[in-house]
Amino acid sequence: MRDIRQLDSAYSISDRPTILVRHQAILVSIDPIRAVILRHRCIVFPGMPSDVATHLEATFVANMAESPDAPFEFTYAVACCLPSMLTFDL
Repeated sequence: MRDIRQLDSAYSISDRPTILVRHQAILVSIDPIRAVILRHRCIVFPGMPSDVATHLEATFVANMAESPDAPFEFTYAVACCLPSMLTFDL
């Protein structure tokens, strides 16, 4: 429970980007994306702008098509990180 609270800005001490790897989940908090990635499912917190959600879904689908044998959780974690990487123009 403590880990999930870190994803919510109301409970978080800072807004720094966070990726927490736990036994059954990967928790991602990269503003504006907040998600819990499970083995076969991703739960995205409400409040994400619709254009970011659309981009996230499109990136995930493209990554799955490119690497169909890649684990779901890693593919979605990469999709969550890409918008931030593009923002910083790495």
